[in-house]
Amino acid sequence: PICFPVTIVILFPSHDNIQQKPVKILFGIPTFGRNKLARKSVRSALEQTRQPDQIQVVEEAGAQEPFQWEGSERVRITRNEQRGGPMLGRNQMMLDSDADIFIGLDDDSHLLDPDVIEKAAEMFSENRKIGALYFEVLMEGDEKRKERSPPLQVRTFVGCGCALRIRAVKEVGGYEKMPGLFYGEESDLALRLLDRGWETWKMWSQVISSKNP
Repeated sequence: PICFPVTIVILFPSHDNIQQKPVKILFGIPTFGRNKLARKSVRSALEQTRQPDQIQVVEEAGAQEPFQWEGSERVRITRNEQRGGPMLGRNQMMLDSDADIFIGLDDDSHLLDPDVIEKAAEMFSENRKIGALYFEVLMEGDEKRKERSPPLQVRTFVGCGCALRIRAVKEVGGYEKMPGLFYGEESDLALRLLDRGWETWKMWSQVISSKNP
């Protein structure tokens, strides 16, 4: 018999051609007694080009006027029976969630750019090492939009405007409460994420922080 050489070509699917599961996004704020500002924060999420899949508000115990959502959209409201601070509220939302990404603001902050959530979701999908994203935070009265720059890897983030990969947060156990230490909880969480191989980046989508009482 005559034998001919045979070349076998095995084609593996390109990573770019593999359809990835869309990320599930949770938008959440802890609040206490600042209902008007908190509703503005939630509304800014609903006006995004990429709306969150879940919206949750965690209210501290003792509010004289309980938070109520006045729109027709579905907003989950959790009222705590004990005071625990905003970090407890954020942990509650993330550690009990089946979402992939947590977009978190303070109750006196709102999203300024209409594509903050869309851009954040893209960054998490493109870079699987990102554990935390830090938004550009502007103070109310100084809303002049800054020119967008390329994303930048940083050491920590600010909780009043950030996005977190929930799997990474669960991996390190969430926020640790550090009363009196400004940005201490965020810095501690960023360090624990870094210790597990997760990165923190700053993106230039903008958030307004009013800092009203």
